[in-house]
Amino acid sequence: HMVNAEIGVDHVILMETSAYAEIDVISLAKAHHEGGQPMTLAYDENGALPFALVSTGEPELASALMQRKLTMPQRTSRFQHMGYVNRLQTAQDLRQLAQDALLHRCRIRPNGDETQPGVWISRSAYVHPTARIIAPAYVGPNSRLRSNTVLSECSTVERNCVVRSEERRV
Repeated sequence: HMVNAEIGVDHVILMETSAYAEIDVISLAKAHHEGGQPMTLAYDENGALPFALVSTGEPELASALMQRKLTMPQRTSRFQHMGYVNRLQTAQDLRQLAQDALLHRCRIRPNGDETQPGVWISRSAYVHPTARIIAPAYVGPNSRLRSNTVLSECSTVERNCVVRSEERRV
């Protein structure tokens, strides 16, 4: 607790990377203050999210939560999150997050230049002049689209990938 006073920290936001949620931190802080409890947990319509705001005057709560030893917190308030959430439980969830980013359904934006409407290409990527990209799509860092390839709508090619067209031999 002495360290907290020295650096002037009153609250800590704890989050896991097991889900992507666009939490409104100001609203979370307001709910925490109004709830009057040492910890506020975020929820959506499907249950608890891996996001919490903890008062630094209660370091054992933050520690227990981070170590997953806190199973049923007694002194918590609840923050109802109404924004975007993707729980990232499956490969399909990750694919959905990429599509949602391309379609502007969440705040994530591709890391690259928008070379034409809806097409983002990283500066270190190479796209052969005969390759076709149908928007929305993304080509990540150090990736290569070889000749005659077609990247279809809502496709993402992540970093260090090579995409080749299927060549037919007669």
